[in-house]
Amino acid sequence: EREGERYIWSSIEDLSVSRQAETLNKRLRNILEQSFDEIYIFDGKTLMFLQVSSGAIANLGYSMDELRHMTALDLKPDFTQESFDALIEPLRKGETQQLVFETRHKRKNGSHYPVEVRLQLSDEPAESTFFAVILDLTERKRNEAELERHRLHLEELVEERAAIVRQQAAIIDQSHDSIVTTDLDGIVESWNGGAEHLFGVPANVAMNKHISFVYPEDQHIFLREQVISPVKENGRHEAEVRMLRADGSEFPAHLSLSLLYDDTGIPRGMVGYSIDISELKQREAKLDQLAVRLQASNKELESFAYSVSHDLRAPLRAIDGFSMALAEDYGEQLDDTAHDYLQRVRTAAQRMGALIDDMLQLSRVSRGELELQDVDLGEIAKSVFDEIKAGEPERPAELAVGEDLRVRADARLMRVVLDNLLGNAWKFSAREAVARITFDRLADQPHAFCVSDNGVGFNEKYAGKLFGAFQRLHSSKEFPGSGVGLATVQRIIHRHGGEIWAEAQEGQGATFSFALRLNQESRVPPTTQQGEQ
Repeated sequence: EREGERYIWSSIEDLSVSRQAETLNKRLRNILEQSFDEIYIFDGKTLMFLQVSSGAIANLGYSMDELRHMTALDLKPDFTQESFDALIEPLRKGETQQLVFETRHKRKNGSHYPVEVRLQLSDEPAESTFFAVILDLTERKRNEAELERHRLHLEELVEERAAIVRQQAAIIDQSHDSIVTTDLDGIVESWNGGAEHLFGVPANVAMNKHISFVYPEDQHIFLREQVISPVKENGRHEAEVRMLRADGSEFPAHLSLSLLYDDTGIPRGMVGYSIDISELKQREAKLDQLAVRLQASNKELESFAYSVSHDLRAPLRAIDGFSMALAEDYGEQLDDTAHDYLQRVRTAAQRMGALIDDMLQLSRVSRGELELQDVDLGEIAKSVFDEIKAGEPERPAELAVGEDLRVRADARLMRVVLDNLLGNAWKFSAREAVARITFDRLADQPHAFCVSDNGVGFNEKYAGKLFGAFQRLHSSKEFPGSGVGLATVQRIIHRHGGEIWAEAQEGQGATFSFALRLNQESRVPPTTQQGEQ
């Protein structure tokens, strides 16, 4: 109203720009709040938080209201006020546009996590504001630690491998055996100390020469066709060769060759191991001579055994026969003492005959080749027992035989074994009302068997003596026998690569066990009395 007159005054302002700015500001605020990254905006002077992204809130555990009452320094336990001011001073002075550094942030629950901070300052005339983007380094630090662990482990492996290689190289160089490597054409690439000693050629002389220089000239074709060619075809080859020393002397050697391969599996060379077998050849020659002499001696012993058998049997038969004739023809003229003497003479002659038979059998089991076949020991045991029982049919006796007692052995010799073992069981259980004999497989040893009886037994500490010829634990008056049977059994079992042992107690029977190992599926260790045998 002016000078009594009324007027309408109006002002018009274009709001399109401010509306756009407000929309943009709202959009940026939404982006900041919803960002999974840690973004912080705090006051340039007080360091109080103005706005924090949802990613930061989620990681820190604080609410936005709590953060508005906190400063950037409250999250950084590694900084004091002075040290943080000193850090951001270049931003405040405009000396740099951005600071990048690593530190730790502290969560609401007290835990810490490593971060990388990218800090900028927006310095407006009215106010200054810090803008920080935080990268959680937990996963990266974990990966770095894991990589460092792997790196250290790799370095350890490399060092261990290098140490092994150095050790192997030292062993190879110091080995008394000759170890030489060549390329595929036979050119020497390495020459160890053993090769220097064996051939008398220093490594610096041997290097880059063809390996044929350590072979006599007449062996060169053999080397090419029978040594190098086979190893190239098969990857490895062994041969007995003649080799040459630096002084011109030749010697027999055992050569073992193998191909060397590169990382892709392609052959790149050869390695040869050479051993001087001169001494071995000399020993083999001596052994051959001894074998010939032994064979001749065995034949002489065999002839001697048969000769002794024949020569002894005739006078023994005469002694037995004439003693019997004397008793029959002149019995009425002899008193009881004379008859007793004649009976003793006949008994001694018959025992001597049995002893000769046992000695011949003992010598036979050591001769000839074993005829290995599948043998049913159970059937042999039953057959042997029937023959024994036929001699004393009135005597009460029982034989228990296990099932499936098949084994690979010489059937003829195994019958001798069971004949002796079952015969002993029968003999030493004669005083029992009923003789009970068992033949079966040992439960825990698939190729071991045992013969048990309920007889007189023996003192087990003398068990080792049983298997020697003429060794007895009972007198011949108590139980007849020559003391050769168990020695024969042991010899047969040993020929089958096995062992035999005995267990017993006086008055409580005895058990004789034997294990057969020759060409069986598994090794069966003996369990007792082996040291004494």
